[in-house]
Amino acid sequence: KSMSNEIIPIDINCNNIIGVQFMHKPGSYLFIFQVYFPCKNHTSLSYKESLEMLECILSMYMDKGQVILMGDFNTELIPLISYISNDRSGSHVDERGRLFQKCIELF
Repeated sequence: KSMSNEIIPIDINCNNIIGVQFMHKPGSYLFIFQVYFPCKNHTSLSYKESLEMLECILSMYMDKGQVILMGDFNTELIPLISYISNDRSGSHVDERGRLFQKCIELF
């Protein structure tokens, strides 16, 4: 209750992503987004649409403050050791994982 003036819901027209804006000091913002991407029994098109929406959100808010993404992305990422060694083949990573990896590398 004591922070109700500092936390504002962000209006996002998406069923898979919600967000809030938190002003932690005057003029300094933190944007927190909770995601729940479609699972594998949904079409890849629905996953791509959610990912495109996330890209739009990131491009809108990255310059306005710090952004935190959390939730269930319903995919696997390339293992960290492969990422560090620049071996991005990720043969075990499916198409969703590759799409998501490309998205986060942009930011």
